Amino acid sequence: MAEKSHSTTFVNVNIIPMDTECVLENQTVIVENDRIKNIGPTDEVRIPEATEIIMSDGAYLMPGLADMHMHITSIGRTFDGPNQLWLYLAEGVTSIRNLSALPEHLVWQDAVDRGNRMGPTIYNGRLVAGLPTELQSMRYIFRVFFILLPVLIGLILWLLVWAGLKLFGDITQFYEIAFYILPSLVGLLLIGFLVAWIKIIPFNFYVSRKFPFAMIPETPAEARRFVRDIKENGYDFVKVYDWMSRESYLAAMDEARLQKIYAIGHLLDELTLNAIYEGGLQEAAHMDEFIDSHLIRETSPGKGFNEVDFNYETISQSAAKTKANQVMVVSNMVADETVYKLLEDPEAGLAQSEYTIVPVAVLEIWKTRGRLVNWQGQQSWRRNVLQPFLLTMSKALHDAGVPLLIGTDMTVEGMLPSHIHRELEILVEAGLTPFEALEAGTKNAAISVERMGRNGNFGTVEIGQRADLILIKENPLENVSHTRNRIGVMARGQWFPQAKLDGLVDDYVASFNQSTSTE
Repeated sequence: MAEKSHSTTFVNVNIIPMDTECVLENQTVIVENDRIKNIGPTDEVRIPEATEIIMSDGAYLMPGLADMHMHITSIGRTFDGPNQLWLYLAEGVTSIRNLSALPEHLVWQDAVDRGNRMGPTIYNGRLVAGLPTELQSMRYIFRVFFILLPVLIGLILWLLVWAGLKLFGDITQFYEIAFYILPSLVGLLLIGFLVAWIKIIPFNFYVSRKFPFAMIPETPAEARRFVRDIKENGYDFVKVYDWMSRESYLAAMDEARLQKIYAIGHLLDELTLNAIYEGGLQEAAHMDEFIDSHLIRETSPGKGFNEVDFNYETISQSAAKTKANQVMVVSNMVADETVYKLLEDPEAGLAQSEYTIVPVAVLEIWKTRGRLVNWQGQQSWRRNVLQPFLLTMSKALHDAGVPLLIGTDMTVEGMLPSHIHRELEILVEAGLTPFEALEAGTKNAAISVERMGRNGNFGTVEIGQRADLILIKENPLENVSHTRNRIGVMARGQWFPQAKLDGLVDDYVASFNQSTSTE
């Protein structure tokens, strides 16, 4: 349980407030409970008597980072259990947005909000998607099963009648009624067709068990119902995803608008940017969602890999449309970069020290399935053609006034919470200043949360804001990489020295290694 009342004071600290590009030198910051209570010059601010004092010695205090595109895992894909939240805090991430939440993640969210669990503030959304082409057969198998199920039940009942008369009655009675077998089975088959046709048992009944993180509608009406369910169950937003029909995709976004629930998502290949934005999408989940709008190719999407090039002349038009429709964009370019680097040498890449926090079994999965296997042969194109396009696209969006956000896209193969810092560096490489990159990881995240209907009272160092802060040794406005070198992290007013957070990460890694060794 969190303490009922506590106070922490940072003394002699240089503040990066993030409301403007400046450094407020030699300041004292007083935090009470989970809010910033007072800020002022160190020689003018009276320090409370009962407070924990953090002597900062000229270190830099800035807002905590927000990973606005990640996926909490609890089904064995990367990390298991709620203690994985420590991994984010240890990287200075004080807010996370979970784009494929399970019901249990609402419990985690509430526990963090109440101070009963240590971790970043969580914003949860549910995924509404279609089925990939390679899994479409599952839908037909599901329907055929329910067509044939009544017939199977009928055959079993007739077999039981035959066995009962054979063992305990007069078998001749069975032959007297046997001519009813075929008509009854035909009738049951018709019932099966009716059950399948009117979808008495929806396909999502199966999907929700096999893919619990996704809701897969078969019709636009079902897509609307899923969005209503997401709102009623207390999620913060809906994520619209690939493989849906254009009708279901647009229906989901329209229902999100009617329900006043935020709509984040992918850009459906079959629709133009205008149609998607007019349909109600409020945020693009990846920078690479703009790929299809700028490809120079003749083949249609999803028909195999081609080393294609991009039309750079239309980038400014896409950026202008995105700005005009007030759509935010998560840059998420670190995931693209990490994947192509690992494609070049998966064994060596995953042997780097940063991956010691990943269970060995997960590393083996990454090496043998998923992107690092399916995308082999694409690494040169991704490095030399795709990544430069993404950098250009992100700079164009920024220059057009589109608010950018940052994210790691955990659980893409190879992604770690620490990659949030590389995401900031990539934005600077794209042409943003360190301050502009940090805006994407702090102040802009609060804007997005406000648009989600939640309280965006974080992302700047100001009186009254939620005390989500990181204390770092050097000025990040001079070099954004300085966010990697932290003295400590404050989440919702609770202070954690970096050494303690690193120790918690070690404990977490030891716990799953021990669990693996005892299985």
